[in-house]
Amino acid sequence: MMVSMIIATLNREEEILKLLKSIEAMDYDKKKIEVIVLNQGRKELKEKIFIFKNLNLKYYESNILGLSKNRNIGIKDAKGEIICFPDDDCEFQNDTLKKVVNIFKEKKEIDILLGRIIDEYGDDCIRRWPRKKKKITKYNFYTKTTSITMFLRNNKYFFDENLGVGAKFGACEDGDYIFRLLKLKKKIEYRPEIVLYHPKAQGRISCNKAKSYGEGFGAFCKKNFNIEIIILFLGSISLYVMRCIKYRILNRELYNISKNGLKGRIEGFFKYGKK
Repeated sequence: MMVSMIIATLNREEEILKLLKSIEAMDYDKKKIEVIVLNQGRKELKEKIFIFKNLNLKYYESNILGLSKNRNIGIKDAKGEIICFPDDDCEFQNDTLKKVVNIFKEKKEIDILLGRIIDEYGDDCIRRWPRKKKKITKYNFYTKTTSITMFLRNNKYFFDENLGVGAKFGACEDGDYIFRLLKLKKKIEYRPEIVLYHPKAQGRISCNKAKSYGEGFGAFCKKNFNIEIIILFLGSISLYVMRCIKYRILNRELYNISKNGLKGRIEGFFKYGKK
């Protein structure tokens, strides 16, 4: 099966070269891999990535900033039967694509596959990932979803360009994407054997990022407001309130981060839909 990889990048030359190297090293027919690179940053990237002669590379210099906007450009151009959206600083395992394609061939009813992320030591990265496969529903999707490990049959579904890094609301473009597909009755499954590498974040998240991510979450909840999302939103608000109470005395830095995360969630919810 032909696989289209859509990579939006911004000034991460060293990281994207490692990603392309991992793609080139995979145990999969390179003629069946289409790599679409959308560069929003330094122009010299073009000559550096075309050293990978074995890869079918398509390169765009994009004047449009925003993760979701650039992924949508890639989706329009993608020719693969399967599409995926690796971050520019992640890396594939040698057998990642082979496992994905085998599952799609065996389970023709499945529309989307989700996997897990590990760090350099093989430990869970970003969050704890289940070790057993799971059917994805409107009640459990949020903690199993990340665009890095999202593989889907190519039906030209697009990201909400108001959500994601570089957009008005800086997160949750992937959660929104999966939730919309669930509402369309698409069959989604989490498979722990599908693995990609992503470096662990160094240090704590900044207050500005905490607020931006929070705004994305709040906007996503407002946009998709129904019983499942009400439960998710109230649970998240409760968690951040408890964090604020806990860290108010114990750790001033974590208190400020939690406060900005809480503030962002509330502001994003009420700002979404307003001009």
